[in-house]
Amino acid sequence: MAATFERVRDWSAVPAAAAAYLDASALPRSLYLPPDPRLRTCDWNGFSLRETCAPDEPVAIARAVSAVAETGSLIFETGPAAPMLPNFLTLHHLVVVEARTIVAQLEDIPAHLRDVRAHYWVTGVSGTTDIEGQYVRGAHGPRFLHVLLVTDTPD
Repeated sequence: MAATFERVRDWSAVPAAAAAYLDASALPRSLYLPPDPRLRTCDWNGFSLRETCAPDEPVAIARAVSAVAETGSLIFETGPAAPMLPNFLTLHHLVVVEARTIVAQLEDIPAHLRDVRAHYWVTGVSGTTDIEGQYVRGAHGPRFLHVLLVTDTPD
């Protein structure tokens, strides 16, 4: 899947995990933060947060509403709190997903996802090979995908 991941204990640990990823990648603590209420309630003190996302933005963070273990796919909703475009514009894509939302197989996808305006799936970073056989990572979106798996979420 060409992705990395780490477990975080709860939503309050998401900013520290994002900071650690950015530090390890030698990136400034700056990112596009969508208007998602779960992400907005985290303490982003020490970060420079972007309200808009430009094509050259280094990092965006987003929340996946579910994931499928069988394929390694992340499922995203679209809407006012979850714009789709920023997830494809940046070099690094940080994604938060709750462990309790992961299903084993495609057939186990929750029924409520069918009622959403639209959703899309991401299964790793995109890649392509040109005519000379040279692999290009991130050809149609981010080159780096890092998943923050929230393991203990209150209902």
